[in-house]
Amino acid sequence: MLATAERYLVILNTYGIHHRKSDTIEVTIDQLASAWYCTTRNAKMIVRRLIAEEMIEWQAGRGRGNRSHLVLLAERDDVLLACAQEFADRGEYKAAFEWLEQYGQHSPAKEKFVAWLSEHFGYGTEQKAGERETDVLRFPVNRSIVSLDPADLHLSFDAHMIRQLFDRLVQYDTASDKIVPCLAHAWKRNEDATEWTFHLRKGIRFHNGREVVSDDVRFTFERLRASKSHGWLMRELKEIVCEGPRSVRIRLNKPNKIFLRFTGYAAASILPRELVATDEERFWKQPVGSGPFRFVSWTEDRFEMIANTDYHLGRAHLDRVVIAFLPERETMTAALSADWTQQLNSYTLDPRLPQSGWKVVERLCGGCMLLTWNAAKSGPQRSQAFRTAMARIIDRASLVREFGEKRFHPASGFHSENSPALDEADELPGVEERLLAEAHYDGEPLTLATFSNNAHEAEWIQRRCERFGVRVNLNFVRLEEIKDERMHANADCILCNVTMAEDEVCEIENYEQANNFLKAHLPLDVQEWIHQQIDSLLACEDHTARRAYLANIEMRLRLEQHVLFLWHKKISTYVHPDVKGARLNALGWMDFKQIWLNVSASL
Repeated sequence: MLATAERYLVILNTYGIHHRKSDTIEVTIDQLASAWYCTTRNAKMIVRRLIAEEMIEWQAGRGRGNRSHLVLLAERDDVLLACAQEFADRGEYKAAFEWLEQYGQHSPAKEKFVAWLSEHFGYGTEQKAGERETDVLRFPVNRSIVSLDPADLHLSFDAHMIRQLFDRLVQYDTASDKIVPCLAHAWKRNEDATEWTFHLRKGIRFHNGREVVSDDVRFTFERLRASKSHGWLMRELKEIVCEGPRSVRIRLNKPNKIFLRFTGYAAASILPRELVATDEERFWKQPVGSGPFRFVSWTEDRFEMIANTDYHLGRAHLDRVVIAFLPERETMTAALSADWTQQLNSYTLDPRLPQSGWKVVERLCGGCMLLTWNAAKSGPQRSQAFRTAMARIIDRASLVREFGEKRFHPASGFHSENSPALDEADELPGVEERLLAEAHYDGEPLTLATFSNNAHEAEWIQRRCERFGVRVNLNFVRLEEIKDERMHANADCILCNVTMAEDEVCEIENYEQANNFLKAHLPLDVQEWIHQQIDSLLACEDHTARRAYLANIEMRLRLEQHVLFLWHKKISTYVHPDVKGARLNALGWMDFKQIWLNVSASL
């Protein structure tokens, strides 16, 4: 239908006809051929197809060159909507929006399509002819997956997806607050935590059927050590020795009492050695893990995976998960006319319930939004007086009040439990101006880099700074640029969310990851001091003592204004009452493995 429909819409656009049915156009075959950029012979074939599909009636003119009468039978909006739905049914969501943009400007078809998508997405049971019923979760996001390579992990959404496809040696259980077995069923360490031995379960298989063995662990960790993004997880690695197919011994140069947590981090997910080593480029287009879901396809428009029916920790209840990548601007437009809150993840709490009976699932997001100051680049941000002035100018309490208490909580550090409600900034006149003068600020503009989904907050900061004569230029960067060292170097400051999914390890990552934007903006002497603090931390057995080291680092960043902590986010989503097991994890997403559908009810 799409090819014929496009020819029909070209006619409407060429003659400026928007929606009226039964309009008649006087036209020649030559004119149609010109509009369709084809020969007259092909134009006649297209006319016959349009007639066959009952989109037009055709009354041929008598004699060569005489005008014929073309009667329009199909409503413009109906054609637009049907074609957009056909694109969506094929999983080509971006193409659907591009189609509506190209042929349906000022048409209500876009709003109708958005409303239809709200029904298209969600949880449901599907059945194809001759096949059994399958429980399917289909939902939209306005971000794409940047990387599924654990060693190149930078974004929380990517981390969540990696956890669906791959396994780690161990994993963190939030309910018990303990490390529990995963690929490894047992482990031990020597007294000073410089030697760790892991014993793998028997019979755990990658999705291609090959058993997971110790050589996969050795290969993964040695590859990780060479990674610029997550080599820090293997800091002080001395050697890895395979002791048979299911035991691996890891020796470190220095003590690491929480190395067990390191091996449970998403970036330490275990890979099949021969597949990655043979053709790494191909592997990441069709990744093979041992996790609860198997990869099916990954295109510009969607990501699809199915349940690993042989998963060693129990099969997922869902049979299939389809994630649609929608253009961000279209998703924002869609929010005006549809309840996108049916999707699994939302960083805003919309007070409207999609339907009666739906429940709200929410939690305070681990970590916070913050602003870094680039100490390696010349500019006013290198002055502590200037940074102190900016901490007063960017009043978090005012921002929270403007954006809503339900959405944000002011931050004075990484963790919400350590961030009491901030009072309004004191009204001592001229303090900001005095600090700016002390910094010798002369109106030089600052470049603030951030993602487009932070546009509203960045623009608020820009307007706020203008009131005090501080000029801020906004640079909206792509998600994949979060690790781009050129972007880090060119920005005077970066506004970004730092997610703390697993407490100590996540916090250490911000200071140790080689191409982390927060680390990149810290002064070199501060980086070196932090590295020494972390060495001492890793040698500590006591959790309270380790937290004291991290709190000490955070305090220095705050007191010297190297980082401006801004706000904590509340993450929330709505869930249909017949969907069970839906809980938001620390990454802000639901564990797909635990979700199940009440098959006795109709979704």
